[in-house]
Amino acid sequence: MNKMIRKVKEIQTAEEQKKAQEHRILSNIDNKLTHDKIDKAYSDKIKIFIDPKPKQSNYSNTRMYCFNERNYTKLNQALCEIVNKEEYLKSKNFDVSGLKSFNLNMWLDLLRESNAIEGIFLEESFDFFDFRLKIRELIDTNPDSIEFDRYEYFKKLIAIDKYFTSGKEEVDEKGLLIVFKDKSKHLISPELMRQFLALKFAYKCAKQDIYFDKKGITKTPKQKADELIELSLYVNGLISGNEFTRFRNTFIFVKGANWVPTNDRSIAPNLKALCKTIYDGKLSSKVSPIELSALFHAEFIRIHPFMDGNGRTARILSNYLLIQNELPTISIQHSNRQGYFNAINKAVEEHDLDDLVEIFYKGMQSSSKLILNTLNKVEKMEAKKTKSLDR
Repeated sequence: MNKMIRKVKEIQTAEEQKKAQEHRILSNIDNKLTHDKIDKAYSDKIKIFIDPKPKQSNYSNTRMYCFNERNYTKLNQALCEIVNKEEYLKSKNFDVSGLKSFNLNMWLDLLRESNAIEGIFLEESFDFFDFRLKIRELIDTNPDSIEFDRYEYFKKLIAIDKYFTSGKEEVDEKGLLIVFKDKSKHLISPELMRQFLALKFAYKCAKQDIYFDKKGITKTPKQKADELIELSLYVNGLISGNEFTRFRNTFIFVKGANWVPTNDRSIAPNLKALCKTIYDGKLSSKVSPIELSALFHAEFIRIHPFMDGNGRTARILSNYLLIQNELPTISIQHSNRQGYFNAINKAVEEHDLDDLVEIFYKGMQSSSKLILNTLNKVEKMEAKKTKSLDR
């Protein structure tokens, strides 16, 4: 009887969490929409197709994204080498769990480059490694747990942002002077700190998904799609420092683009269709996670669900999808800013993903090389240590 009662309580709790999640998502959509209209919009059959075969015709007038097939052999070899080295170092009691997705150099590079693409050039004077450790002491939590609550973690991160941007730490236009309890000081821009918190949030959520998969805790495609929509709100909120971020409720234009983002009334159904497509299994079984991430990126930018921060949000969410698949994060470089914009415009206007997939592919190659170099250094250190002990 007690077991049955506990089971009923678990079911009730799960249902309450689901209702709370749906309420949070709906409350951030244009207030002009009633719940009935939102439900109807969600039920509309919007499909996003992709053709992983060589292009044979012009798809610009359809919703079908296309790209040429490519050979992933070299990249797969590098990724396998990373896994083998990780396993070896784990056998030597090295904690390398974060190197693949949370690598120090790649992560800082991703944050700075992502801001630079938006014209935000940052000048900081701080030790990123020390800063990350100090922040971790304040907000760290274990995603390898069923108890990890995304909303509670989001609120914790927002509170950290409010504390450091409350006014008393402001120095000048260069950034914030953050002082920790041990008196260590860091001069960092609000934009970089907020993007740090947003990427850390996405990373933790992806790690929980991996933990669930390994524990055999399955989520339905609909649950995963709803979580990705909610994640977009959280990430954009952290980037903007706004706990109550909303989808836009007006038309907007993208500077330098010949296309117009989806109208504000279509944001909810389009985003719902996109996230559903990502997790429905039919697509992910045919294409690589890199191509899936690039598709999401292009369609998210086309929808442009927020008034600001869409590009930075899209780059973090694309990496979230890669981390979910236990792949390295990628950084799109400011030096290739125009090529990146051209690739997005080509994807949106012509539904041709080739150039964007190429950018993601090269980004993965670059990240893999950095990770292998880091692992090789750790491996050499371990070899020296072993040799010294043998003497």
